[in-house]
Amino acid sequence: MLCQFTRVREALQRIAYERWSEAYWFGHGTVQPGPHLVEYMPIGSHHTWYGLLFVKGLTGFLAMLGPLLAQTFIVLVDCVRHPRGRLPLSIVFVMIVLSFGENIEIEAYLLWPALMMLGIHAREMRNSSNREFESCNAIVQS
Repeated sequence: MLCQFTRVREALQRIAYERWSEAYWFGHGTVQPGPHLVEYMPIGSHHTWYGLLFVKGLTGFLAMLGPLLAQTFIVLVDCVRHPRGRLPLSIVFVMIVLSFGENIEIEAYLLWPALMMLGIHAREMRNSSNREFESCNAIVQS
């Protein structure tokens, strides 16, 4: 049974990648029903990255990839500098792993608390850098 699901998932990914060339920049706009080969499952629905290419094109792909890479870099740097970066790093890694198995848009209802935590982390980083800047500024002025 597992082999059948893997075969269907691989076929969906292959079809999404091949059909991406039809709408290279902006994608097809919606998922589309698949052929009998994939048991009529929607193309672009079972993998974040192939789904982005199929549904939203290169524009959507880069719109997801850019912030995800930036957030990964931010939390990696903060994790090295401060223990508060451990939880956000774990959250980002979970999101990356999930993106290869399912469509992140579908799992957004599970991930919204994680996204809130990433926002809170960014605010804490900003506030701590402001405090450090103010303390350095006070030392320079005295």
